Amino acid sequence: MRFNIAKTVLSSSLSLVNSVTERKNTIPILKNVKLEIIEDKLLLSATDMDILSESKIEILEAENGKTTVPAQLFYDIVKKIPDDKIITINLDQENYQLKIEYDKSKFSIPALDTEEFPILGDDDMDIEFEMPSIELAKLIDNTKFAMATDETRHYINGIFLHSVKDDEGKIIIKIAATDGHRLAVASSSLSTLKEEISGIIIPKKTVHEIRKTIESQKDVRILISRTKIKIITGDNILISKVVDADFPDYKRIIPQDNNNIATINKKGFSEAIDRVATVIITKDHKTLKLFITENNVKLSAITNDGSFADEELEIKYNQEDFNISFNPQYLLEILNHIKEEEIQLQLKNDVTPALISSSDSNNIYVILPIRV
Repeated sequence: MRFNIAKTVLSSSLSLVNSVTERKNTIPILKNVKLEIIEDKLLLSATDMDILSESKIEILEAENGKTTVPAQLFYDIVKKIPDDKIITINLDQENYQLKIEYDKSKFSIPALDTEEFPILGDDDMDIEFEMPSIELAKLIDNTKFAMATDETRHYINGIFLHSVKDDEGKIIIKIAATDGHRLAVASSSLSTLKEEISGIIIPKKTVHEIRKTIESQKDVRILISRTKIKIITGDNILISKVVDADFPDYKRIIPQDNNNIATINKKGFSEAIDRVATVIITKDHKTLKLFITENNVKLSAITNDGSFADEELEIKYNQEDFNISFNPQYLLEILNHIKEEEIQLQLKNDVTPALISSSDSNNIYVILPIRV
């Protein structure tokens, strides 16, 4: 195997597939990236047995062949080569080393045969549709922050992709994420989906890999089976197993009768939360108290050592007075994902989940209050 390739092209594709490799795995081949020349193109592949990432790129003066090399080492070498260089890659069959050369520089790294490189099949993909990559990116960006990080609850360590029909019979793509403290739900009608998806749970690692794969792409094809999801965009393919579990019925925790509604300037609210939370940011118990009265909200935080912070904001509100407490970090993360100037904070009482939304968005956010 031998070929020439532009450094920037190789570095970009290696960056895409490299993060899939499992560095802590004791199986050497899973730390490697597979290089294979197919029809004068280089196919880069990496897998951790649950996710397979592939990227196909243009090469020059190719001689067929295939091998695998340590992914991180190969990437570290390539990314440090000057951007304007053409790299020559050559497999030394006698010593089974991969030679990397440009100008007067030479590198040699160990290679492993491709025979043990695992295959992640993509059979029985019975649902297929397309949507703009930017739209899928928005769905992911507006929900992924709410994914759980507790490995014991694997069924919420990811996002829930499903669909519903609207009042006009059009199928709407929905993505939901929750960690038990907050819920994020984003929707989009911009897809070619013709049938409903009952729902799949996409693992957290896969979510981040999908987001990276679709960056700066125009459209994305999505194929789904009961056990896998496949993402195709440009010359990149990502195949992943999905979580074999049931996602919680999140609709049950979306409040339907929170009739006390405060309309608040999002920027001013976010900045005030950030300032007041400064006194509790390093504490174990982070509690921000909101005292809501007519056209006013007072934000308050206090610690056991006597530190405290208060700030007041004008809001639009003319219903019953409220005292309610939240984790300020959770509140800020929700606000940071709302683009509109004003948000609606919808409340029922100090123990019922609060609903946060904006008039110009289909996204819904729910946050559980802290009992004090």
